Order: sequence, then structure tokens, then C-alpha cells
Amino acid sequence: MLQADGEAGRAVQTIKNALTKEKDPAKALMSYRATQLKNGYSPAEMLFGRKIRTTVPVFPDQLKP
Repeated sequence: MLQADGEAGRAVQTIKNALTKEKDPAKALMSYRATQLKNGYSPAEMLFGRKIRTTVPVFPDQLKP
């Protein structure tokens, strides 16, 4: 149970940092959703099954299906 609390706390801290750095909250959340995790997939990819369109720069080889 403590490990799960730590993971949730870290996620909240990451979102808070992103929201303080970016003036537009929608862009901050979009950049978080598009960032790859340790498993190689972003939260949006795991939810939708595809990459989402963002203003975050990506390498061209990652755009291939």
C-alpha cells in the first residue's frame, strides 16, 4: 500500500510541476499524456491505442505505425 501511495504522490507532483512551468494547462497535460513511460508507451497510447497529435517534438521514426 505504501508503494502505491508513493506512485500516486509522484504523479501528482509531476502534474503540479508541469502546470507551474506551462501557462496553458491544456498544453501541460497534453505534453504529460504524450510523454513515453518506462514501458515505451505514453498514457494516451495505452488509452487510445495510437499516438495523439501534440505540439511536442518527436523523432520522425516514431511516427511510423
